[in-house]
Amino acid sequence: MTVDEFFNLFLEELKLNKKLQTYYKFLDNKSSFYFRKAYFIQRLQYIYDNVVVGKTIWDCGCGYGTTCLFLAMNGIKTYGTTLEFYFETIQKRKNYWSKYGDTSLFTCTYENIFDKHPLPE
Repeated sequence: MTVDEFFNLFLEELKLNKKLQTYYKFLDNKSSFYFRKAYFIQRLQYIYDNVVVGKTIWDCGCGYGTTCLFLAMNGIKTYGTTLEFYFETIQKRKNYWSKYGDTSLFTCTYENIFDKHPLPE
């Protein structure tokens, strides 16, 4: 899935999921939309261009899991960790994205990374 395809589906998800709208401010301010979009797209493209395919990607502080979901939509296994309230919304997000790709490639835990060591892989 290209970054542009992901972004367009992401905008549709934002319309359905009000909890995401306070963090991702794409829908509330037309004057900053293109700036925010450019940053979002460039960031995801950079990550995609530099990820090592075949490895599991660890997203430390994954927030709402957007980067992990993007990578999962591209067949890349991801593991996210978070200590934020965002964790509660991740399953709803995975349900939305399951129509477009394999969300089982994205796993997430609510944990303090300083309490244990990263997995060897």
